[in-house]
Amino acid sequence: MILVLDNASYHHAHGPDYIDPYKMNKAEVVEKLLSYNIDSIEVEREGKVRMDSSTFNKHGGSRAPTLLELQTALTSHLQNIGYLGKTEVQKQFEYHGYTLIYTPPCMPQFQPIELVWAYVKRYVASQFKLGCSMSELKQLTLQGFYGDGDKHIGVTSDFILKVIEHVHGVINRYIKEDVQLDGTIDKLIVKPSTVAINSSDIINDQVNELGAFMGEMEDEYVEQEKIEDEYSS
Repeated sequence: MILVLDNASYHHAHGPDYIDPYKMNKAEVVEKLLSYNIDSIEVEREGKVRMDSSTFNKHGGSRAPTLLELQTALTSHLQNIGYLGKTEVQKQFEYHGYTLIYTPPCMPQFQPIELVWAYVKRYVASQFKLGCSMSELKQLTLQGFYGDGDKHIGVTSDFILKVIEHVHGVINRYIKEDVQLDGTIDKLIVKPSTVAINSSDIINDQVNELGAFMGEMEDEYVEQEKIEDEYSS
C-alpha cells in the first residue's frame, strides 16, 4: 500500500523516543549525552580541544562547551548510530512494509482529496442561504458527497478516477519542468544532484511557493470547473 499525505504538522507526530537536540536545553542535552556514555566532546578553541563531561554543565566559554556545541555533538552521535528521527506513521508503515509519501508544502493541487473536497464545498456554497442551521449545513454536506437527485451528482468512483488522472497530469507537468526529475509519477526517476542545498535555498523555496500559492489555487479552480463540466456532461 502507498499512502500519500500532505505536510500538515499532525501528519508528523513523534513518539516519546523522538530527539531534536536543537530544541533541547543544556541540561537535557547533557543528560542525553551521558546516557550514551559520551564522556568528552571535541570543540574548536584555537585548534581542536577535547572537553570532558565535568565541563558540560558549566557556562560555555574557553574552558567549557557552549549549548550549540553540545547540541552539535549529540546530533553527530545520533547520525553515527543511525537515528533518523522517524515519525510514528513512518515507523508503522515500515513495520508493515508499506510506503509513505509526503507531498510538497503549499501544493494542494498534488492532492486529489483537495479537489474532491472543493467539489463538495462548491455545492454547499451554491445552496447556502443566510440563517442556515448546522443541521441544514450537515445535510448539504452529505448531499455534496452522495448526490442530490438530478440537481447534483455526488462523489462517485468515476469522478474520483477523473480527479486522480487530472492530478497525475499536473504532477507530470511539474516533473517535466524539474531539473532533477524525469519520467512520470508512475515511473519516477531522480537524477543525482549537482547543486548544493543550504538553509537559505530552502527558505527561498518556501517564500516563492507561498508567493505563488494564490495564483496556483486560481488555476486549480479553473481546472476544477473543467473536471466538473466533463463529469456532468
